[in-house]
Amino acid sequence: MSTAPHARYLFHWLSVEQLRSFDRSGHLAPAWTHFVIGVGREVVGTSTSSDPLLWTPDEELDREPCLVIDAASLGCPVHAIRSWEAYHTTRELAALRRDEGDVGAFLQRKRRISEATTIEPDEIFVEGVIGWESVVAIGYETRGQGAAAARIAADEVAEARVVPALRLGAPGLGRPSDDEIEAVVDAFHPHGCGSFPP
Repeated sequence: MSTAPHARYLFHWLSVEQLRSFDRSGHLAPAWTHFVIGVGREVVGTSTSSDPLLWTPDEELDREPCLVIDAASLGCPVHAIRSWEAYHTTRELAALRRDEGDVGAFLQRKRRISEATTIEPDEIFVEGVIGWESVVAIGYETRGQGAAAARIAADEVAEARVVPALRLGAPGLGRPSDDEIEAVVDAFHPHGCGSFPP
């Protein structure tokens, strides 16, 4: 289950504070550990998605900015995973190790179950550091609580980093296609209005 993503662009929602911290440091360090069945080991990484609407904050939470990442530019492994499977496997494995259980048998059973599962992966887990060189735009939403603060942060950081700001999840808009994102990124210049839609 460890494969490169099929989509060209990946999306990672993060808080306004995290976006500003990323802007200052220039890198987003991996912060989550999953046991990835496809590679048979624990992986420290960052959760992203090939569809921004799958990972947009829940309605009752503040809106957040979103990094739009060019997957081809990442210099680290990426893993297409089923998030629920990785989460539960990681927790169960930690408990089994604490109790000195049979890890080998547990992992064999999990591999068999995983191979028989037809549910598609819902997460692209980036193993390693994401740097600004891989970020091609900053996304934002226009509706929901905290949307104004998220858009202001997205616009400010996008302007400072000379990348376009993309409106994501607007009514009737949904997810911009890879071609639409690429057209905006290619047409963008510091004095233009490289937002999507125009």
